[in-house]
Amino acid sequence: MAKILMAALVVLLGSAALGAASVEDAQGMVSFSVNYTVYFDSEANAVRWLESQSDFMARREASAGERRVMENLMQMMVPGWADMVRMHSDYVVMVVRSSTPGESTLSFYVHGGLLRFWQF
Repeated sequence: MAKILMAALVVLLGSAALGAASVEDAQGMVSFSVNYTVYFDSEANAVRWLESQSDFMARREASAGERRVMENLMQMMVPGWADMVRMHSDYVVMVVRSSTPGESTLSFYVHGGLLRFWQF
């Protein structure tokens, strides 16, 4: 039952993203996003760097359900994502900074699985 609900949620999110209104004609729109992927040689170094990111750490940490949704979306967008992460390092941090409030995210992957997820 939980898998069916998850699949329905992913389909709903995908259809909402495809059906969203285009922002190409929006007047005065200013937007940007910057993506970083940082690989670490140990979990201690990764955690130390995460703790230095106070703007994310002070914000809301996503629930386990939101983390599962994000992990599934990454697997759908990039098949074999967990394997790619493990090829580079067991500890990966992805940072996506956006000018739009509510869209910047920081995610912490351990052994290819999304362990922590912050957003603001």
